[in-house]
Amino acid sequence: MQDQPAVTGSGIDHAVEQEGRINRHAEAFARKPALRKLFKDIHTILRAQDDRWFTGTGTRIELGAGVAPMRDTYPDVKATDIVPAPHLDSVADAQNLDVQAGSVRALYLQNCFHHLPDPEAFFRSSQRALAPGGGIVMLEPHWGPIASVIYPRLFKEEGFDKTQAEWTTPMDGPILGANQALSYIVLKRDRTRYEKLFPNLKLVASGVMPNYMRYVLTGGLNFPQLLPTMMFPVLKGVETVMSPAARVIGLHQWFVIRKDA
Repeated sequence: MQDQPAVTGSGIDHAVEQEGRINRHAEAFARKPALRKLFKDIHTILRAQDDRWFTGTGTRIELGAGVAPMRDTYPDVKATDIVPAPHLDSVADAQNLDVQAGSVRALYLQNCFHHLPDPEAFFRSSQRALAPGGGIVMLEPHWGPIASVIYPRLFKEEGFDKTQAEWTTPMDGPILGANQALSYIVLKRDRTRYEKLFPNLKLVASGVMPNYMRYVLTGGLNFPQLLPTMMFPVLKGVETVMSPAARVIGLHQWFVIRKDA
């Protein structure tokens, strides 16, 4: 899946690093129709949560849009990232949103949250930006049994540490330092702390994405595709049949956080 850059302060030339990463991901995305269809399905599921749970008015903004922005499927979503890119609408820092208070209906994050160095800063900024009745829809790595085995071995640049004591994660580049278990830490393990800090940002829904087989076999943005594109509609049917087992074998999950009206 796509990765979200984070604000950093080391001496590495992160602009060059980020440009190279985006170019690699864009090339992979362009040559994989099955992956493009997979992202479109993800966008549809995320937008359905917005339509179901949010009543606020205002703009829709994606943070960390990468090379597969929600805007490709829903043109009314503003595509942003922490660094500029020609295909994006603007630069935006998820931890310090430069928008008018109460002006945002929805914030979308696809594999972005676990790259944020300071989740509390993100939620404070979101709380100010969101309209009453608006909210956040996030896609993040799952923390189920299979995911907990796969993710620590999947990306050498990113960890998966459920035991990390603090919410903050030291960063050393747009990708390095991410903890793919951050949603587990904040929204599951430390749920009581989260609710005390942000009582009006309520976690109202969550679910496991039914795309685990297709995700692995497309190779995502970082690995080779392992199956012919013509087979992916069949895989989608198999995933539908196996959906009761998704919480055990799934690899991604979505969350809906709504600001009190």
